[in-house]
Amino acid sequence: MRGAGPALLVTAVAAAFLPVPGALPAAVAMAVAGGLVTDREVVRAAFRGGALLGLLFAAAVTAGAVAFSSGSGRGVAAGATLLGRLLVLGIALGVLARRTDAERVLAVARRLGMERTGLVIGLSLNVLPHLLETLRQTWAVLVIRNGGRRPRLRSMAPLPELILAHPARLADEAAAAAALRGHTALGPRRTRLATGARAVVVTGPPGAGKTPAIAAAVRRIRAAGRPVAGFLQPARYEDGAKIGFDIADVVTGERTAFATLAAPGGGEEGTRFRFHREGLELARRSLREIPAGAVVVADELGPVELRGGGHMEAVHRAAAGPNAAALLLVVRRHLIPSLLAALDAQDAVVLDLAREDEPVEAILSALDIRDREVQHGLWNGPGMVHTRE
Repeated sequence: MRGAGPALLVTAVAAAFLPVPGALPAAVAMAVAGGLVTDREVVRAAFRGGALLGLLFAAAVTAGAVAFSSGSGRGVAAGATLLGRLLVLGIALGVLARRTDAERVLAVARRLGMERTGLVIGLSLNVLPHLLETLRQTWAVLVIRNGGRRPRLRSMAPLPELILAHPARLADEAAAAAALRGHTALGPRRTRLATGARAVVVTGPPGAGKTPAIAAAVRRIRAAGRPVAGFLQPARYEDGAKIGFDIADVVTGERTAFATLAAPGGGEEGTRFRFHREGLELARRSLREIPAGAVVVADELGPVELRGGGHMEAVHRAAAGPNAAALLLVVRRHLIPSLLAALDAQDAVVLDLAREDEPVEAILSALDIRDREVQHGLWNGPGMVHTRE
């Protein structure tokens, strides 16, 4: 029976596209039978409210478009054909997704010289179950909001938007996950950040404490006698609400406004913020003179920088110089593929602070900064006394 399920699914996919009367209903029946034999959960998922409604929505749009141009008869036929084929493909791909390892797909693709294609196929297969689960949960929410009854057509308006928008978010997350595992082929190559130093990339969700952790690490680095240069980007609040970000020089402590939340539609560079020249200039000044052996800090690099704007020119110049011993860069999770695709470093380490019990210690360890000089009294910071035991 194990071989019968996959055979039925392959036959169903082939039959679904045969221009023979009765082939499509037979294909749907074979797909359901093959799914039940191979993985019953996939068939259950295909016929749950959210997933089925998504298929019906696609079929209805197709039927309406064809009916408008070629008559209602052809429209109904086109919609029914699409529904059947989507159902067959959904079951077949669902089984494939649950039984295929993206790493195996990638290994085969790499041998064929098609790493990027392999990443897309492998990650798409692994993402499909998450998309189906999201559709199911959305349907459940609509039912609850409708008092336990099936939602009316008017209340289903958010569902098409979700169907269109959710895969894009999943694609970003999949690309970030791939980049964290060393696969950067999905990252867009928009700019280059070349350095002969080690690069430590700090990431994490909003509110994970990236900037406070970097600030604490900088204090420890300076206490250990290592020079630093660069900037932090602490949030700016007003009446308890975040309204923007400042730039702060890690050496002098000078601080000024960098970005302020704009009114809807008033953002710059494709963001929600207005940028202040003073903040940009302070960041550039903080990176202008790099002491020998310094840790260069850039908190943070956003989409503007990864398109080659903002701080990127100053960061690139500092990183490429002979005095930078290490880079400490901060970036949001969804931008990791873009950063790693742009980064040309001797060595790179990615730290997700949400997974670190001791974020500051993890940063220092990645930078190979140890406190033994401070602990043993060999170096107590600039201007302090050298002592030996």
